[in-house]
Amino acid sequence: MPRRSRARYSHYSWKTGLQSTHSVCRVLGDEIRNARKAARLTQEELAFRACVSRNYVSLLELGEKSPTVDTLMRICDAMGTRASELLAAVERRRQRR
Repeated sequence: MPRRSRARYSHYSWKTGLQSTHSVCRVLGDEIRNARKAARLTQEELAFRACVSRNYVSLLELGEKSPTVDTLMRICDAMGTRASELLAAVERRRQRR
């Protein structure tokens, strides 16, 4: 039996009128990528330092995954940045919308 492709749903919640966590993940991913590049690290180097896979770093940067607090702290430590600074940047970008 052939597999059906997953239906794509909007990232907007009709119940709350708020955007879903997918858009937050994308913004967080962009900020992780910006911080990684500012630290002059490749995805592979960051992954090694943070004890995660390179594929996971890629998925984070694409907004496909959301890190746990522990993982976010390890990633920030590996880049030499503070998690609070990274999250503040995410908040600023969300408020501009």
